[in-house]
Amino acid sequence: MVSGDIINPRGEYWKDGDNMEHKGTSNLREERQEREKKEKVYRDNFYKAILALETMEECDAFFQDVCTIKELSDLIRRLEVAKMLSEGVVFNDISKETGMSSTTISRVNKALNYGPGGYAMVLERLEQSGVHAAGEQQEDEKNKKTKKTSK
Repeated sequence: MVSGDIINPRGEYWKDGDNMEHKGTSNLREERQEREKKEKVYRDNFYKAILALETMEECDAFFQDVCTIKELSDLIRRLEVAKMLSEGVVFNDISKETGMSSTTISRVNKALNYGPGGYAMVLERLEQSGVHAAGEQQEDEKNKKTKKTSK
């Protein structure tokens, strides 16, 4: 290596005087595009796998396999944070209830307000299907059973 030589991001030597602006950039761009294509295929396959799940038990088994306990817990609580935010609950109360940090609550809030609409769509569908905040669904189920047995 001589003074003026440069090592590019791929670890290749560029000799002083080589056209550094163009050397290797098309290869880097092609590699990045190829990685992005593969990533889209992986993402699509993952989403298709989720859509193929049919029961709560299947969902539980799949997500326990895919996520660590902490990752799964965080995903679950983020949805609860989104629900609480959409109901107007303040950050401090959400943090106390869920144990999530104010940073995470802020990220969820930003996604609710400026994201592509995933949280809002899911929350609306959950509401339509009768899923409520933590604990409320179990009480609804008990009430339904009680009404059936009292008839």
